[in-house]
Amino acid sequence: LFGAATHLPAVERAPAVVLGLESRERFLASQTMGYRVFQRANEILPQGEKVLVIEVTETYYLHRPVQWSKALFQSVIRMSDFPDWGSAVTRLRALGIHTVAAKKEDLFSVVPGPLGKHRILFEADGWVLVDFRGV
Repeated sequence: LFGAATHLPAVERAPAVVLGLESRERFLASQTMGYRVFQRANEILPQGEKVLVIEVTETYYLHRPVQWSKALFQSVIRMSDFPDWGSAVTRLRALGIHTVAAKKEDLFSVVPGPLGKHRILFEADGWVLVDFRGV
């Protein structure tokens, strides 16, 4: 029952999408964590580019190979194992991962210290897509 109640706002808005009063994109952006960042990643990253997604597993709309950062999920990279971002980036590069998608607050809390050299590819709705390639 509680689970159904948490989805009630989305259910109430669904008729607006069906009737064309609200776009599918706007609806998904408001209901799906990271949706706009994932869509941008799909547009700009090469087809086989692997993306590390920090702290979130709802990656249905990210059409790239995914690596997760939580121990409960498959293909895990535990960010808490790294003393700083320099060692994290070294390990990610060794695994062929150059791009990270995360809520901005999680990006700066899972590994201590500054990010070091990086490039923000896209930022929306409190999420960032960060590239560590060639920096």
